[in-house]
Amino acid sequence: MNKQTKQALIFLGSTHFLIHVYSQLLQASLPVIRQQYGLTLTEASLLVSAPMLLQILLYIPAGIMADRRANLVLAGSFIATMLGALLVPNSGSYIHLLASFTLISIGSTLYHPPALKATSELKDENRGFVMGVQNGAGSLGYSAGPLLYSLLLPIYGWRIGYYLWVPLLVVAALYSYRYISHIERAEKTTATGSIRSLATMGFISIAVSGALVDATYYCITTYITTYYTEVRGISPGLAGVIFGFGPILGILGSVLGGGLGDRVGKRRGFILVISGMGFAIALIPLTGSVLVSSLFFVIWRSFYSASMPLVNSLIAENTGSENRSLGYSVCSIVSSLVGSTIPPLVSLIVEAYSLNTMFPIAIGLLVPVAGIFLLIKSRS
Repeated sequence: MNKQTKQALIFLGSTHFLIHVYSQLLQASLPVIRQQYGLTLTEASLLVSAPMLLQILLYIPAGIMADRRANLVLAGSFIATMLGALLVPNSGSYIHLLASFTLISIGSTLYHPPALKATSELKDENRGFVMGVQNGAGSLGYSAGPLLYSLLLPIYGWRIGYYLWVPLLVVAALYSYRYISHIERAEKTTATGSIRSLATMGFISIAVSGALVDATYYCITTYITTYYTEVRGISPGLAGVIFGFGPILGILGSVLGGGLGDRVGKRRGFILVISGMGFAIALIPLTGSVLVSSLFFVIWRSFYSASMPLVNSLIAENTGSENRSLGYSVCSIVSSLVGSTIPPLVSLIVEAYSLNTMFPIAIGLLVPVAGIFLLIKSRS
């Protein structure tokens, strides 16, 4: 790995970490927010799913713009996240709260197309491993946000978790604009790709499979803290700690997942990873011990993290440089369509039956993914 690649990974890893410290902060603080605002499970689920509807409208423009002016898009992602982080603790109503979380979601929407493209185009033969390292930094952010929130919650209340990272967001906005501007001047590329150029069987299969894996993620993470507090009877703070530990092992999972793809092939590696996801999900509710159950949750979260560099590498292999940001945006749209519908649908089922029903639902979402990849392998 050359010096330029190492410098790029430091930049991309640090920004990926920072954009994701807010990605699971809502889920970690959801029990407290539900109590404070008097929300039903359906209303709470809309805080997760409704912002995805706006993401669907923004992904295509963000991808097109990122293929042309990545510096503006990347800096804008941190500005939007910062505004949302400042507004969430000051929301006076449910509508204001929903709008604030939507801003944070917009920040993540703007970040990923230019950042993933920059990562995929690093001059390194081990693309899967490089994707894994960059994704691992994001997993660290997933973990750091909920963990620090849970530790500070008894002392400072739930709002501190949102204020904590704001100064770093300002720095990231300025630095990312300067860094990407330097890369754009050096490469002087012109984007000429279109959505039509993405209409291939390989790309479509990756987009659908990635969306179903993300649907499993939303099915579990939206309600797992509620499951541990209402079904297992533990405190919201301890549930937040369990939730926050998931992405820690996910850091290792990301690196190993990328390396697995380089070693055995990305398609075969992806099938192995989703098989591990299904096995871990099945065991979460079956044990009577909260400790063992949380261990299987952490293992599942690690397998999910391992799937991400494999999906991102496969997207890179099925797109050209001129439309790669757009390709990542299209895949994100498909994932958002699925992710925006899964939490409300699952909330109706769990309210009618029990929170335990989310586990077989999640496993069922993985079955067609394995079928798609086995079919592709057979045809190839």
